[in-house]
Amino acid sequence: MGRFNIQLPLLILVNSVTLAFCINIESSIPPSECLVEQIESNRLLIDYFMAKFVLYYWFSGDIINKLYLLGRTDVFMNLEAIIIANGFGVSLMVMLLVCAGKNIHINNLADRIFYAMIWATIMLCTVETSTFCIDGRTFAGAYQLNTILNVMLFATTTTFVYLWILYVDYKLFEDLERVKREFILAIPAAIVFVMAILNLFIPVLFRISDDNVYSRTPLIYVSFAVSFFYLFYAEFLIYRNRKKSNRYLFLPSIIFLLPILIGSILQMLFYGLSLTWASLSISMISIYINVQSESSAVDSLSGVYTRKYLDGFLQQHESKHHRLSGLMIDIDRFKDINDTYGHLLGDDAIEASGKLLHSTCGLNDTIARYGGDEFIVIRQLEPKCDMSDTIKKIENGLSKLNESGKYPFDLSFSYGMACFDPDEDTIDDFLKEMDISMYDDKRAKSKELPDRRKR
Repeated sequence: MGRFNIQLPLLILVNSVTLAFCINIESSIPPSECLVEQIESNRLLIDYFMAKFVLYYWFSGDIINKLYLLGRTDVFMNLEAIIIANGFGVSLMVMLLVCAGKNIHINNLADRIFYAMIWATIMLCTVETSTFCIDGRTFAGAYQLNTILNVMLFATTTTFVYLWILYVDYKLFEDLERVKREFILAIPAAIVFVMAILNLFIPVLFRISDDNVYSRTPLIYVSFAVSFFYLFYAEFLIYRNRKKSNRYLFLPSIIFLLPILIGSILQMLFYGLSLTWASLSISMISIYINVQSESSAVDSLSGVYTRKYLDGFLQQHESKHHRLSGLMIDIDRFKDINDTYGHLLGDDAIEASGKLLHSTCGLNDTIARYGGDEFIVIRQLEPKCDMSDTIKKIENGLSKLNESGKYPFDLSFSYGMACFDPDEDTIDDFLKEMDISMYDDKRAKSKELPDRRKR
């Protein structure tokens, strides 16, 4: 009973990794039925082992005795389990460095922050393991080494959670000046950082006894509070500003937060249990998976979904016999914009169109770039197959954009609506009907265009 069962962290970690690799909770990519089953089975396993841990240590034997044991610092200490858990975390990060190395662009701020977070995670796993290895051991310089390592642990922890805030903010807004302006958010991290440095001289967050045994002070909960504040503030930023970012983002907020939150709470309550940094490594893998999903599913220029994503999305809804309404949108005189102002401003027209559609369409609308200057908006069918309200919002947005004088050209769109009934139509029929309807609208503006229905 005095030693923590090694099976628990291993089982939690293995199943958490499977979960992290299998699920993109925050993405809109619909998982297959097989994947859904895998996700649910791993969730149940994680919940089971977490519950088993709590119930076992609280309700096996004499409860009063267990409460007494929880007050001791050596009850849950199992150095072998700690080395394996954190070694597992380091292994994941090394694997991530190898896999992500070619995809990390040093000129991109988000990539640089992510790269720093990987190395911070390696450092946290390594330093924490070292603190447990030397805790209680007496040799020349052991006291000083134990103090320095724990200072490094607290300083790196608060640095990492602040980096997460910067990463989320830049991914949402891609605005370096905004990141610089929000220096006030660094104040809590700076306070904990200073408290950690002060521990080199006086016991602030922790104390080291004469026999080199680590123990916490009440102020350690300031460090926990700051870390949790940053994690939850990042959640707040994501859910408040997803729509304002004018692009589809695969920020794995819940899947990032959940492993860290569970590991941190357990480690905060039961000293000697090491799950936080191994859980963090799982969360970092989750971020990478989601970033890769974003790069393959989101068009880099317009910020909306790609044609490939749209094809899979439509096929899934067709297989589930969902009725859909669709709107095809084409930029009028796009060739003239390219010929007159050049392809760079032509790219600006595509980018502006994507942002406009993202900001004006509903939260339940799926927007994709269908072709060069064509977009499609898909909505699961409502009582009426009518997207006139969406067109009206888009036109209002176009008016404001053109009035702003941001570009030397005025943007205008042609529209084509269609409905999809899985009992009567195919996806090809659905797309063709939208295309014909859109071309009719465009032809009404220019009598020179031929009637596609005659081809």
